[in-house]
Amino acid sequence: MKVTRAEIAELLRRWGAGKLAARDVRDWAQTRYWPGEVEFDDLEGDGSSAACEALAALDQLPMNVILSEDVPLYLAFLSTPVGKFESGYERLRSALDQIDYSARRRALSNDDFYGPFCRCEKPTEPGAAPDRGGL
Repeated sequence: MKVTRAEIAELLRRWGAGKLAARDVRDWAQTRYWPGEVEFDDLEGDGSSAACEALAALDQLPMNVILSEDVPLYLAFLSTPVGKFESGYERLRSALDQIDYSARRRALSNDDFYGPFCRCEKPTEPGAAPDRGGL
């Protein structure tokens, strides 16, 4: 199976527009993300792929506490030119670092889809790395 950046971007745009639910996005990703059995259209010489990273994150969407408001971050990442994965990935990680995942987990703790992944909040020690929700 081959998965393209364009397919993932279209899925994200539909989710961001309210045409899909988070569960639909996760289900789509789970039917396609089989490490070692899927090809990506943007595979770089070192094996990195923005499409692969985005699909992996969406495959674990509720655990990663990804919301539709995060769609622009992932679309920007998917628009990273092939050959520039590292800089695109660093921009994505930097943007994700700005998200208050503790607040997200508290807000979603009773949600049927996200809740099971939001109820095990671990206290963060001062100086600890930011919690990126699984990424």
